[in-house]
Amino acid sequence: LHPVHRIDRPVSGAVLMARTDKALGRLTQMFRDKKVVKTYLALVLGSPERQSGVLRHFLLKDEQKNTVSVYNSPYREAKESITTYKVIGQYDRFMLLSVQPVTGRSHQIRAQLSAIGCPIAGDVKYGAPGPLPDASIALHSHTIELQHPVRQTPLVITAAPSGRIWSGLPDSMI
Repeated sequence: LHPVHRIDRPVSGAVLMARTDKALGRLTQMFRDKKVVKTYLALVLGSPERQSGVLRHFLLKDEQKNTVSVYNSPYREAKESITTYKVIGQYDRFMLLSVQPVTGRSHQIRAQLSAIGCPIAGDVKYGAPGPLPDASIALHSHTIELQHPVRQTPLVITAAPSGRIWSGLPDSMI
């Protein structure tokens, strides 16, 4: 098996794997051509200004610290980062967002949500006040939508969130 993409270590959910080199090549090209739609669930502190929107920032990675800095306009070697979001609901002091990265930058969702005042629960690296008990963050790779690399039929891969932070949410929110 070959991983086609990756998710950050503290993130849960679906990761796409290829069984053959041929499938890996085709899937990698689909990611490059932005023909794969990944949807994440994010439980955030704070509330975005709008119920849905497009976040456009420029991200600059610090390899030593393994963090990214967020800029509102082009800056040095910072790369453009685009993410769409939609508020799904509110639970206690958290907002549940459906998030789709358009570009695939390192820590993209985490850094961009933090930049708009909505850090992900448990993500102390990007502004959450404290960690979750299991050291994860409340970001979950929920669905991956694409064309099957061989059969050319629509394929939707879904991973249901599990764990303590997700178990308290009403089923209607997920």
